[in-house]
Amino acid sequence: TESGIVKQRKLKESPQLALLQTLAHVIRVSTKDNPIGRVIKGKVGSTTSTFFPDADVESTSVDGQLDIETATWAGSHDAAAGDVARPSGATLSTRARLLAGNYFISRDIYLFDTSGIGSGQQVDSATLSLAGTGTVENNVDTTTYDVVASTPASNTDLVAGDFDQLGTTVFGEFAVSGWNQTADTYNDITLTNTSAISVTGITKLGGRNSRDTDNVAPTGDNSIDSRSADTAGTTSDPKL
Repeated sequence: TESGIVKQRKLKESPQLALLQTLAHVIRVSTKDNPIGRVIKGKVGSTTSTFFPDADVESTSVDGQLDIETATWAGSHDAAAGDVARPSGATLSTRARLLAGNYFISRDIYLFDTSGIGSGQQVDSATLSLAGTGTVENNVDTTTYDVVASTPASNTDLVAGDFDQLGTTVFGEFAVSGWNQTADTYNDITLTNTSAISVTGITKLGGRNSRDTDNVAPTGDNSIDSRSADTAGTTSDPKL
């Protein structure tokens, strides 16, 4: 009838109905077939995914630490290779330290297999979370922990030659003075630049003390310790 047609027209034009239709497209859904919350092809909406490096023995991604000690700041900072690579230690240290006349630098590398995000998807935000170990942080020079890009030779191992494969563009930072050293408690670092996140492969990040990033010699000890993927269990692994 004419009155029925009018009612249907009013229902279709209802702003409440339009709002419900919009909401139906942005509700986040996690299902057995979509376990990581990845946006399904053909759908409209947003999801949150969490990624971890592999523990030893690695299959797709690695995390670890690179160390060096020399008698000069330039000798340590500008070295092409470190003294040692630690791809399977349970604790990671990020350090720029002057001690007994020698300069110590420790840099960290974190790789994440983020290929599950999928081609064509957009990353709106990202957070790198690192768990404390119970070890007291040091911050003589009022520094930050800087998240940078990394380019190690392998996705599943680290070698001493990877020491100089960390960038200086800072994607996110965390004041060392605010570091929560409580064992297994996460410190969240918001990435203000997500361009380093790969939606089809391996995301390669690293950590440097700001004295190291800025190439300014430390006057004392600046360092934090965090858990690695090789810590027993997964509740304190580095996560993206």
